[in-house]
Amino acid sequence: MGRPVPVIPRRFLFETSLGVRLMFCGRFKCAPKWSIPPEKIPAALISFFFLEKNGCWATVNGIRTALRQGDLKVSRGGDILSMGHDPARPITALSVSLAVEQGVIPNILLQRKFARRYRIKDPVQYRKRFDAILQALQSPVAVREWKITGAVLQFLALILEETAAPLSAQVMMDEGTVDRILIAQTWANARLGSPLSLEQWARAVNWHPVHFDRVFKQQTGVTPMRWLNERRMQAARQFLSGTSKTVAEIAEELGYRDPFYFSRVFRRHFGQSPRQCRKQGMEFGSGTEYVE
Repeated sequence: MGRPVPVIPRRFLFETSLGVRLMFCGRFKCAPKWSIPPEKIPAALISFFFLEKNGCWATVNGIRTALRQGDLKVSRGGDILSMGHDPARPITALSVSLAVEQGVIPNILLQRKFARRYRIKDPVQYRKRFDAILQALQSPVAVREWKITGAVLQFLALILEETAAPLSAQVMMDEGTVDRILIAQTWANARLGSPLSLEQWARAVNWHPVHFDRVFKQQTGVTPMRWLNERRMQAARQFLSGTSKTVAEIAEELGYRDPFYFSRVFRRHFGQSPRQCRKQGMEFGSGTEYVE
């Protein structure tokens, strides 16, 4: 047998099918009292209102709450919203209304159980991500769509880190087959660092494991566990090329309690060890497969 011969890889480094729709994004000073009728915001949108300066009150669907500087208020299309503050202490707020479409789901953010109010732990980073959207909106036409989409997704990544909003179990039970598979994938992607069994995964979308395994393969072409392993390997490759984490740290990050087992899985998947991958770099920008 000769030395392994590199061939063009058939696996993608990353794959997504997200459609970003941005209705409003701006930093503004609010009037002492104002309101938004429910028909003014489409039902598929979600809004994030961050209080940058001073405090105010907000009434959403008849429930009034006090907001302090550094608080984040979450509202959805169709909410009945009014707000106000002390005229002697005017507020400045960062507000964005948007939707992220995936497949036939008009806004995957609405599948999350967001609380009405959060305390942002890193307001400096929040402002930085928000301002990046405003800057992207001023980009030249040739790159504007790419810049805005990238900035919005970076902003939403911070939102999900700050809020840790879980997926709604009721939404998962109500969706059709294709939608439920998309939800199952989202659910698993958020738990790549946890050991997951087929039973746990099927229960998360309210299906029997045997039925879940069969339908998942029908819709995606692979079994759920193979799909999960593929995502973990993709994430491992990104960690190796983009961070200084050790192999043991990456294994732990991706739910492998035994780094030696993780290395064996990685070698079987890519034809080289994690250390070889990091040392040599990933040829063609996306992993290397080998044939004898």
